[in-house]
Amino acid sequence: MKISRLIISSISFIFLYSCEPDVYFENTMPPNIESISEIPNTLLGAYLCDSDNDMIYAENRLIYMMSYDQFVTSLDEINQTESCNFLNGELFLPNREECVPFEYLSDDKIRVTLSSIDTLFAFRKNEVAKMYKNRLFLNVKGELEEEWITYMISKRDHGVLLWERIEVPDEKEYLKSLTYKYETIEYQETEDKYVINPTLIEFDEFLEKEFTLECDVLIPINAEFKN
Repeated sequence: MKISRLIISSISFIFLYSCEPDVYFENTMPPNIESISEIPNTLLGAYLCDSDNDMIYAENRLIYMMSYDQFVTSLDEINQTESCNFLNGELFLPNREECVPFEYLSDDKIRVTLSSIDTLFAFRKNEVAKMYKNRLFLNVKGELEEEWITYMISKRDHGVLLWERIEVPDEKEYLKSLTYKYETIEYQETEDKYVINPTLIEFDEFLEKEFTLECDVLIPINAEFKN
């Protein structure tokens, strides 16, 4: 396998986190709840994603994922790959423009370890966090740019976290029965998106009806960070 043709597959958590819903919120959720400026101390720490064994780290003002991947290649393949070479005890990969660690498996085989960091939430522009009923709600702007997507983090037994996205059914007639504050947006020629603005009572009903899509289960690894 030529290193220049190496493709790292997308992880399920990032796919679910980046995938856009069909129903957006007009405002940050839950409605009429004040935003917070830091992740609560009770949620800080390192977690293992149950779906793919990647790591998620929750710090005071940052939640990020660290992913690892490995591949085995030969020295001949490295020499045949343009601009790929060894530098200061590491392997320089031109397609990533960085040096990565490796270990020798034999005289002509090495195992290369790749890592990547994906920021999931960092209180940046268009990112708002709220606490409500002992749950953390993360609001981010979607591809419609003015509307919001809401994620919910709930703490379970033994410190386990359940990360979900609020996923309201996109059937127009059903939406009418859920809230009277909604509108239809023409998204593509064959697809519509909906924007709703529920009251807090209506939002509570969404939670009771379990209008959620599971992103991942996070298993705690260590004690909370001390920043």
